[in-house]
Amino acid sequence: MAGMIVLLVTMLVIPHVSSRCEFGRPLPNVFCGRGPSRQNCPSGYTCNIDPADRFAVCCPKRVIPEPLASCKFGSPLPNIFCGRGPSRQNCPSGYTCNIDPADRFAVCCPNKVIPECKVGRPLPNVFCGRGPSRQNCPWGYYCNIDPADKFAVCCPRKRTPPASARCKCGQPIPNYSCGRGPFRKNCPRGYFCKREVCCQRRRRCYQ
Repeated sequence: MAGMIVLLVTMLVIPHVSSRCEFGRPLPNVFCGRGPSRQNCPSGYTCNIDPADRFAVCCPKRVIPEPLASCKFGSPLPNIFCGRGPSRQNCPSGYTCNIDPADRFAVCCPNKVIPECKVGRPLPNVFCGRGPSRQNCPWGYYCNIDPADKFAVCCPRKRTPPASARCKCGQPIPNYSCGRGPFRKNCPRGYFCKREVCCQRRRRCYQ
C-alpha cells in the first residue's frame, strides 16, 4: 500500500520525461544541472532546469531546416565534410572549403574556373554538359566538358574548313546551319542541305 502511494506521488510531482522538453525528447543519461556530476549539453541541445531542481535535462533546440549546401560555382563534392571536428577531410586540389557561419554545413566547392578552348573562344550562353538545361553545340563546335563538371562549353573545332569548300556550286548561306541541334534551320527554297550547310539547288550540285 505504501509503495502505491509513493508511486502515485511520484507520478504527480515529477513530470513525464517527454513533457520536460518543449520540442522533442530529452537526451538520455545526461544531467546538465547543478552539482559535480553535471555535463554540458552537446551542440543542438539546451539545458532545461526545473525551478525546484527535480530534473535538469538536455532538450533539443527548435528544429530549423538546414539550408541546402551550395556553391557559387558548380556543385559541392559529395560525401566530404571539411568543417571543424575529428571527421573533417581536406578538400582536394581545385576545391575550397565553404563553411556556413552557423556550422550548418561545410562542403568542398570547386574553385572559379574560366573555361578555355584550345582554338578560339567558347560559344557564349550555351551549356552543353549534363543536366536538363543542356544544349547541343552547333555545327563547327564540340562540347568541352571539365572532368569535375566545373564547366561545359561549346568550343570551335580545330581547322574547320571554310564554308565555301562544302558547296560544289556557289556559296552557302552564311551563318545558317541545317544540321542537327537546336540551332538548325530548314534550307529555304532553291537550296538543299549538304554537310549541314545550305547549298544552291542545281543538278550538278547534288554530287
